Amino acid sequence: MLSPLALLLAHVCASQPVCPSLQGGPHESGPDLTQAELASAVEAEPSDGWRHSLALYFLAAGLDGESTIKGLDADVDVSFSDIWDHLEAGAMLAYRAESQRYALTLDLIYMGLAGEKDKGPLSTDVELDELVVEVDGCLRVNPRTDVLVGARYWGLDGELEISGPGSGQSADGQESWVDPLVGARHTLPFSENLSLTVRGDVGGFGLGSDFSWQALARLNWDISSAVTLTAGYRVVDVDYSDGSGSDEFRYDVMTSGVLAGLILNF
Repeated sequence: MLSPLALLLAHVCASQPVCPSLQGGPHESGPDLTQAELASAVEAEPSDGWRHSLALYFLAAGLDGESTIKGLDADVDVSFSDIWDHLEAGAMLAYRAESQRYALTLDLIYMGLAGEKDKGPLSTDVELDELVVEVDGCLRVNPRTDVLVGARYWGLDGELEISGPGSGQSADGQESWVDPLVGARHTLPFSENLSLTVRGDVGGFGLGSDFSWQALARLNWDISSAVTLTAGYRVVDVDYSDGSGSDEFRYDVMTSGVLAGLILNF
């Protein structure tokens, strides 16, 4: 014979859903999940617990700062329209793999620029190939926030020619370095499909560049479980110098502008 406590528990279990946590919240309505739907939801989760995303994006950025190649100085003040007019090649993508506690990210930017700029009687011809590759390891400290450590590789190949009445100078050079960096990333959800991601880091510390920093804010709109649209603003600043006199190479430039792209989730 069942005890009164067992009869009470049987009555409570019979009057409640099997798994209330899988149903919609107080603002949602609809039938309970069926066993087949529950099985599909479980199968949809990656067996290794990792989720992956690949972002293809476009950075409408300008450059502002100073550069020195083999002792020849030039102001770097290039708007996005100037870059767009003189962009010979470009590729921008990012990859992220994440579990409940850890994440690994890869970010790549390549730009090949060539152009001419007149300032008074002087004419400046510039060719610049820039490759920036960043790798980060992230630790999730709460469901919305990661702390990260990583490294950012910079590779520059430039040619500079300044000509004027009765005179002319030219220089070319290649330089590469790696900046260690530390930072944080936070995601703020606004709704089920809309969120804001902010991220910042500092690096260099005299080990690569003298100092570098980055700030990024972007809105994310999940149009499906597999596709996210994103748009925001990004600033990357670096101050690097090496050598002196006629062998000096310096790149003290801020890159900033609007970004937009497509994220594929799998």
